[in-house]
Amino acid sequence: MKTKKKKLFCSFFICFCVFSCSFQVNAQSKQDGRPLDEIKLAEQIPEANLSTISTEMLIQEYLDSRYPGYILIYNYIHNAFEHAYNDFNGLRELLKRRDASQKLIEFYQRMDPAAYESSWDNVEKGAFTFSFVFIEVLISHESILEKMTKSEVKTFLNELLKKNEFKINHPEIFSIVSIQFNTYSIARLLEFKGKGNSISEALSKSPGVKHLLKTGQLQNNDVLNLVIQKAKEFLNIY
Repeated sequence: MKTKKKKLFCSFFICFCVFSCSFQVNAQSKQDGRPLDEIKLAEQIPEANLSTISTEMLIQEYLDSRYPGYILIYNYIHNAFEHAYNDFNGLRELLKRRDASQKLIEFYQRMDPAAYESSWDNVEKGAFTFSFVFIEVLISHESILEKMTKSEVKTFLNELLKKNEFKINHPEIFSIVSIQFNTYSIARLLEFKGKGNSISEALSKSPGVKHLLKTGQLQNNDVLNLVIQKAKEFLNIY
């Protein structure tokens, strides 16, 4: 059993590395021969269109850019967001849209974790996996969470839990990295929307949860189980 788990972990790690390296190589190749500031300028949404582009299109523009991938190259998630916010006007516009939480949750609900092919290679699997990671982490930004209604909070949390379970049950496509970021998003939601209650306090006392909220990394299964347990308790009292 331990050997099987070790092999699965190695497979997950290789998949992550392939995708991560592919991302960084592609980003670097775009910059060859041109100053970085020139690259960033070319990637911005024209100011004339920024205020009129739909929120749905803003979401897609951000996901199609290289900026969600910042979470792969910075140690802390808040640092990744800070750099992405400074570098891309599309993200700055999205985070201030009043309907951002609603549109992002609707977008996330439409994402089907079962919509993959077993014949995909590691790069294709990695891209599919991280499409979920990028949207989950984005919705967990405080600018989005603070806009959520009570109904949206429950909808998003239920959707996160459903996809978390699916990811755990399908290791052939979803790596431990994807599960970690999903669990991060759950913990982030509980931390932000559960301030002052016993659930938030229980999570704040866990060094493993603190590490998860800072880095997006799960130290062990106990942290995963604690977050899932507290999320279910939260849904019963919220």
